[in-house]
Amino acid sequence: MQIDIKLKETENALEELNKLEENAPIYKNIGNLIIKADREKLIKELQEDKETLEIRKKSLEGQESKLKEKIEELQSKLQEALKK
Repeated sequence: MQIDIKLKETENALEELNKLEENAPIYKNIGNLIIKADREKLIKELQEDKETLEIRKKSLEGQESKLKEKIEELQSKLQEALKK
């Protein structure tokens, strides 16, 4: 869920950056500081973050699926053992 939230925030930031004019000043949070940032570098950084988050999300979804399968398998084995 946290990854979904970060992914949505990143997508929203990219969307807003693309709406701005080329010469509009852009600022970025770094810890407690807000500094002026280069638009192209920031867009590239956000796109890379988005790709990383998408890969992490897919990986976690795969792990979740495998765990669910394992749980179902163990439940069926447990039920079989209890029947005997």
